[in-house]
Amino acid sequence: MTVPLIVLATLAVVGGWVGLPEGFLWGDKFGAYLAPSLAALPHGEAHHVSGATLAFLIGSATVVALSGILAAYLVYGRPSPVADETAARAPGLYRLLWNKYYVDELYDALVIQPYVTLSRFFWQVVDSQIIDGAVNGIGELTRWTGSRVRRLQPGHVQAYALAMLIGAICVSVALAS
Repeated sequence: MTVPLIVLATLAVVGGWVGLPEGFLWGDKFGAYLAPSLAALPHGEAHHVSGATLAFLIGSATVVALSGILAAYLVYGRPSPVADETAARAPGLYRLLWNKYYVDELYDALVIQPYVTLSRFFWQVVDSQIIDGAVNGIGELTRWTGSRVRRLQPGHVQAYALAMLIGAICVSVALAS
């Protein structure tokens, strides 16, 4: 999982540098590339944010991200009693954060378990009983019908010839009438 995360992080950084706002370094090369394929806004020109506002937003987001990385390194990157002290002082909050807000458990309860239950229903009821039952029922019907019909054909050639002769006489009589 580490390698895909590294690839995604690298692409996110590169994407951020490729899509800089106008007026910063080389500007928005990605937006300029996509401009011919994007529709114009129906109400005219788009609202532009000032360069100072963009610089503040970019700078503050970068400071927050780097602060989080530094805090994580100080707490978990090297031996430190901070994590144990935090767990002792606020066990509920620590457990909530440690379990990633229980998103995995919620996803399991709302998506995975209903999917497994539905899959099991389709396997045990629809496939095993209905579909297999229909196929096996047709096979049994064919076997039962064959056991009844085979009495009509005993395998004696003379009996077949006699039946054909009687049939030909019946057809001749019907046509002559």
